[in-house]
Amino acid sequence: MKFRIIGYTSVFLFFLFTQKSIAQVVYKAEVGFHTGISYYLGDANAVMFHHPLPDYGLVFRYNFNERLVAQAEFNNTAVTDGVDFNNTINAFDVCGEFNFFDFIFREYRPDSRKYSTYIYAGLGMMYYDYNTKPQLKFSYPFGVGFKFRLLDRLKMNIQWSQRLLLTDQMEGLMIYNNPSGLNGSNLMNNDLLSTFTIGLTYDIWKKGCNCNNNSY
Repeated sequence: MKFRIIGYTSVFLFFLFTQKSIAQVVYKAEVGFHTGISYYLGDANAVMFHHPLPDYGLVFRYNFNERLVAQAEFNNTAVTDGVDFNNTINAFDVCGEFNFFDFIFREYRPDSRKYSTYIYAGLGMMYYDYNTKPQLKFSYPFGVGFKFRLLDRLKMNIQWSQRLLLTDQMEGLMIYNNPSGLNGSNLMNNDLLSTFTIGLTYDIWKKGCNCNNNSY
């Protein structure tokens, strides 16, 4: 009888601890900030990383699953040629993000990772001054990045972003708007804002794990 009780207790503890390790918590979203540098490509500059300026911003991500993510991002920076202009830029983006690996660490899933490369693209708006008047124009944001988990709920990401403004006004001065007469006929004549940032995000909105299919 004594050995039977010990046996039942051992089996109970085994299933208890096994279930505890399986029922790990997942989170539906994350919030954070990032900082880095930016530069622009346009009529006053055609060299990458020329005249870099500080960039900082905020980000919100909603994780549909370990591969697909919705991202909302804000960036504040400026563009300059070092002499004639220094124009403040505020960018607001909503993008879809794709992780190349299953970015969710689970001991029972050999294909899960604590890191992943990713790409994203979407639609954005830029707020800036042009000819001393405030402007709000559409942009096409897209980029690549690498993310990894530092702690249980803390992640870090390194991201290189491009934002193609749908006008030629990013410098803020009329003299730089369409000097070659290509606006409307060549999309790449529009100005491009590029940012290279490092960010931290923190998981929020707890969601239980569906252990039947080992996923979100």
